[in-house]
Amino acid sequence: MMIETEQTTPLILYPAPHRFTDYLRLCFVLPLDEPTATAASLLTSLLPHGTRRFPSNLALMRAFEENYGILVSLDTYRKGDLLVFMASLTAPDATRICDGSSLRRSFLRLFCEILAEPNTPGGRFPRDIFQLERRNHLRYLQSLPNHRHAYSRHRFEQHLFAGEPAATFPDGSPTICRDLKQAPVLSVLRSIQNDAPLLAFAFGHFSREELHQEIAALLCRRRKPSERTFLREARDEPVTVVERLDGLEQAHIWLGLRAKVAFCSPHIAALALGVAIYGSGSLSRLFRRVREQMGLAYDVSATYIRTKGVVVASATVHPGRHQEVVEAMLQEFCDLARGNIKEDEFEMSKRVLLEQLRGSCDSAGFLADFYTTTLLFGGEEEVRRHGLEALAAEIERLKVEDVAAALSLFRPDTIYVLAPERRR
Repeated sequence: MMIETEQTTPLILYPAPHRFTDYLRLCFVLPLDEPTATAASLLTSLLPHGTRRFPSNLALMRAFEENYGILVSLDTYRKGDLLVFMASLTAPDATRICDGSSLRRSFLRLFCEILAEPNTPGGRFPRDIFQLERRNHLRYLQSLPNHRHAYSRHRFEQHLFAGEPAATFPDGSPTICRDLKQAPVLSVLRSIQNDAPLLAFAFGHFSREELHQEIAALLCRRRKPSERTFLREARDEPVTVVERLDGLEQAHIWLGLRAKVAFCSPHIAALALGVAIYGSGSLSRLFRRVREQMGLAYDVSATYIRTKGVVVASATVHPGRHQEVVEAMLQEFCDLARGNIKEDEFEMSKRVLLEQLRGSCDSAGFLADFYTTTLLFGGEEEVRRHGLEALAAEIERLKVEDVAAALSLFRPDTIYVLAPERRR
């Protein structure tokens, strides 16, 4: 793994000569607010409608097919208190094809064209295309309450991150989308093309020279990437919110435990293992005790949001038992934080976590997310010193007391329940 700098853009090169596919991800860092999130999310649907050379969705799809079926993906997601507009290219290893070097440059050129030269005659998206995609996006945003798990998490995060950009839904707001004009969408597009901080990750067989020449239009001089994260300790007393929604059959529980633990904290390895013991998979405390032994939940799990210093646990339960489940979930976390961890569950969870990490080293998408996020929130030194191999070595050395000490930093902050309407 190498880190180069093109203009002001950090470029991570991760050679993978054994792979049959190449992967390139460009991460454009944007402010996280409702207008920007709405416009950026809409762009992910507008840009596939064509480029200057291929001015329709059909023409562009045929161009992909003619270039050995390359895949281009556009998406937006939240990292800490920032919004990331992601563009990724998946292409066959051109060295296995006749005239491979020329083909790889053709793949890159077409990929770059989607972002740098979209089909915007007269400087605007075709009116019918814009209205169609805005209408589709509005319907999606309005339908969110029908996606119970995603909707309940969004409502939970609005309370957990109240007053912080992270409370923003990364796909935007239906209120803003309803009246959205082309000007703000084009403004976000110009930012992506010209000045938004950019992080690039290349996996496979791409060379620095090919990238520098074929996506030069995007590797212009930009603002340097800088993280923006609001960290805080947990509230003195956790806030408890119960909201009701008609049509639900189960209750959705979300717990947020917070600590002022930065992305590069020395506790990160211990937290990764601690949360795995607490709620990751069928070996975890939440699954074995709350779901299996107590029979309180249909499903239950936990994750750690490293960019925000937050442990998030969730469960889907019978609506009449949500209070009992919340108490059980909190009790299991407190038990682990006190160091009540059996040797067999500790070693088993450690072994599973290490196997997952080692397996992830062959996933281009996982590596791209890990290294671009680390570069953004920790910097180049953190990438070099604490890559995946170093993290695995740290986890290997952990003791029970290390995990308990890390978990003991966290306290309950937000308890959220989305429950069915009361029957009359």
